[in-house]
Amino acid sequence: MAVYTILDHHELQKLLSNFDLPELKCFEGASSGIENTTYFLTLTSGTQYVLTIFEYFTSEQLFPYISLTTILNQHNLPVPCPCLDKCGIALQYIAGKAALLFPRAPGKHIGITDITSCEQIGSVLSRIHLVTSSQRFNLSIINPCGLAWMKETFLFVKSSLDSTDQMMLEKQILLSEDLEHRQLPQGIIHGDLFRDNVLFDQQKITAVIDFYNAGRDILLLDLAIAANDWCYTQTDQNLDNKINALLTKYNKNRTLNNVEESSWNECLQVAAARFWLSRQKRVVLAQQGGGFAIKDPIEYKNLLLFHLRNG
Repeated sequence: MAVYTILDHHELQKLLSNFDLPELKCFEGASSGIENTTYFLTLTSGTQYVLTIFEYFTSEQLFPYISLTTILNQHNLPVPCPCLDKCGIALQYIAGKAALLFPRAPGKHIGITDITSCEQIGSVLSRIHLVTSSQRFNLSIINPCGLAWMKETFLFVKSSLDSTDQMMLEKQILLSEDLEHRQLPQGIIHGDLFRDNVLFDQQKITAVIDFYNAGRDILLLDLAIAANDWCYTQTDQNLDNKINALLTKYNKNRTLNNVEESSWNECLQVAAARFWLSRQKRVVLAQQGGGFAIKDPIEYKNLLLFHLRNG
């Protein structure tokens, strides 16, 4: 359950009064998500909004993400950006926590991907990368799940792993260091472009959301993160066609260079290792009494093994 901060109608209406909007009609908490509290708000006009309450982010940490989504939205990408209140301010506070209000995009998450959805992910991700790697793009965000995070997280979870798993992850950290020295193109990456961060309506992407893992890193790694979830963690037998669809559409907007093409499998490995570490960390935190939603880390361990076998 992703409702950690419990609010009532009065509290939500008080926040909405900061905006030039109709009154609140009804609301519901979202059950998806892991780190933040999310409410879906329906106003008396019938329009809908999404309120995200940040359980761990400070206002200072959120400012770059507000800027990032606003810039991408201004480039006509399907990226919702926060609403501005009557004073032209996006960042709000409720229950002592930072919050942002977004228009609710139509559509829903998809469970099983197909050729069309993989094509669209490749296309929209390449368009995002074109913006964030442009020389005119001067927004700087340190990747919260980059190489330094991998090293720190590995030390945190190391005792929960057997020696074979420890060795496998240590090699992935070394591989990450090697990738950083290959002069692969970089920019601000989404960092978490999973199925639950994209909305579709009538087989078209209506929104790419949740940029809170975004930061400067290797663009190819972002593509690998997406490929792992949209192509490799599916149960059907259409893997090669999905990968081809994803990469073909990506290349139509931003062509991968020779170094990127030769580094593809290694980026798939590192992407799998990062999410294995992330999920393992949440398992350890839950064992220590932390109230965290967890996903099975074994899924990404097995995916890493798959890429190692096919590298």
